[in-house]
Amino acid sequence: MDSQFVITISDFFRYEKQFHIVDSFARQISPFFNINHRLAGLTFLWIFIFRATGARLNEINFHG
Repeated sequence: MDSQFVITISDFFRYEKQFHIVDSFARQISPFFNINHRLAGLTFLWIFIFRATGARLNEINFHG
């Protein structure tokens, strides 16, 4: 698979602390939106990583 955006193991551990903050935030807001907090947490995590790496959504190859 030719991926334009790769997250390494070191990146994962670097963002792990931020993920826990985001996950707890998602747990708090999820009842208001009636969504699964894990899905919300992953969504916020991806948004955070995109912003942190300067990646834009149109640069990502979702189709592999």
